[in-house]
Amino acid sequence: MEKRDYRNAWKYYAKKATIKPDDTLIAKILNNIGLIEKDQGHYSEALKTYNRVLEIFLRTLPPNHRYLAIAYNNIGLVHQAQGDYPEALKMYNKAHEIYSSSLSTNDPDLAVTYSNIGFVLQAQGDYSEALTMFGKTLEIELSTLLPNHPDLGRTYSNIGIARQAQGDYSEALELFNKAHEIYSSSLLPAHPDLIETYNNIGGVHKARGDYSEAIKLFEKTIQILNGSLPPNHLAYAKTYNNIGEVHQAQGNCAEAIKMYNMALENYLHFLPSNHPNLAPIYNNIAMVHSDQGEYTQAKEMYEKTREILITTLPSDHPHLATIYNNFGEVHRAQGDYPEALKMYNKAHDIYSTSLRSDHPDLAGVYNNFGEVHQAQGDYPEALKMFNKAHEIYSISLPSDHPYLAMVYNNFGKFYEVQGNYSKALEMYNKTLKIYSASLPPNHRHLATTYSNIGIVFKAQGEVLEALEVLKKAHEIYLSSLPPNHPDLAMVYNNFGEVYQAQRDYPEALKMFNKAHDIYSTSLPSNHPELAMVYNNIGEVYQAQGDYSKALKMFNKAHEMYSASLPSNHPRMATTYNNMRRALSDQSKAPEATDVDISSIIQ
Repeated sequence: MEKRDYRNAWKYYAKKATIKPDDTLIAKILNNIGLIEKDQGHYSEALKTYNRVLEIFLRTLPPNHRYLAIAYNNIGLVHQAQGDYPEALKMYNKAHEIYSSSLSTNDPDLAVTYSNIGFVLQAQGDYSEALTMFGKTLEIELSTLLPNHPDLGRTYSNIGIARQAQGDYSEALELFNKAHEIYSSSLLPAHPDLIETYNNIGGVHKARGDYSEAIKLFEKTIQILNGSLPPNHLAYAKTYNNIGEVHQAQGNCAEAIKMYNMALENYLHFLPSNHPNLAPIYNNIAMVHSDQGEYTQAKEMYEKTREILITTLPSDHPHLATIYNNFGEVHRAQGDYPEALKMYNKAHDIYSTSLRSDHPDLAGVYNNFGEVHQAQGDYPEALKMFNKAHEIYSISLPSDHPYLAMVYNNFGKFYEVQGNYSKALEMYNKTLKIYSASLPPNHRHLATTYSNIGIVFKAQGEVLEALEVLKKAHEIYLSSLPPNHPDLAMVYNNFGEVYQAQRDYPEALKMFNKAHDIYSTSLPSNHPELAMVYNNIGEVYQAQGDYSKALKMFNKAHEMYSASLPSNHPRMATTYNNMRRALSDQSKAPEATDVDISSIIQ
């Protein structure tokens, strides 16, 4: 439906609604107005309209009438869209009470209410209880509907979404395929529910990192839409967005932006500029800019997202928390750790009040806290946060979920910095085991893990083993990322460190320069990773006896670290030590003693 259709429909129903404000017929008309307002994202207006409907029904109908249950369900749907899950649950439970007292235990309306309750529980992160509700829905539908009824397909899809959220991708895929079989036999090829199954199946493949299969399904969706709908139909938008997410995950930022803009253009043709459906698109565009190191543009897009959400959702909605978390990610990538912590705290405050204490999104924030504290050199606090994240993920997700692998990876980094290489290797191998079982062999997360293992081998003096796993990482990155991606820079830096350990200084310098070329075009000029490369180049020059060049590099690193890290960060101490040693080697020991590092070495 286009914008003008919504407007004309609203005018028609509004005119009808002025005839007799208290009768049941007018309540039904108001109900239709509420539906239009909700679909347009005007939740406050929809809530007022649905409450008028409820008032009329309460005055004119007996207390257990099914129309009252419908009204409570509709009010619940608006609260759910606003992220007010406790109030939504309250409304759904009222509907359930009415249906339970007036309908048979296998009535389809009761099944719908169980589904609605399940949606809220799932949004709150209570996947096991959500699955119980969806199971009740399925039980009713199996006993009352034909085996190819579309409602059954919808329930299988809902169960699949919950399973996917738990990280059970195989089970999710099986359920989505069941839904697809039902829809294929009962719906037209371009029916939204059938299209959604392609998107859901593709989404599982995307989550597993099987990007080629995901793209294949999303493109099939586009082909179906092309054959049955006009090119600007609203149904295209979600699939364009999904294709964009796959390209983004592959590091193909230009193609991702193209897809997101197509989705955005499609939505804007039908929806008001502040509709909540636009927010995820702006968010995704922001993430691409962030991945490319375009942090100013990323912040602009996140701000657009935030502006939409604060006008349509309550201030404690989880979607707002996600935006604050993403703002934090940008500040962390820029090395602005105090601002990153501020944003993560905002996200944490919202998640803590709106989600269960064991929700994975809350664990994600704890993990991010840990990464900032680790980057700042506050290792005890980092470990505390990683443990919190691990505890929640262990409760809410299966033991082989990729999120757990992410935490094990961070544990590995923690132990590596502490010099506990055997423990670091243990954590990285745990990470590798999970990723190997759940991701395709060319996934970038596997490459990152190989790269981390390579650095530990180097630290242990096992340089040949280090080179072997770094080559694995490099091959994966080359096949899955654009040539200027920061992850490639990191693996070149790691190669450089191994060659440096072998005293192959020309090759080390070659690798560090490759890392420098990528970082200097993809990161801000004072980013800590760029500073690290300058420091490493300086160490090579020092080892070669070129002390003036070494000092120049160390000074650059020092300036960058000073602008982005706290004064007591270990990297600052390393750079000061390198500067003093270079000065000493130049027989300028008096100048070297002027560099006071006693206050920063712990």
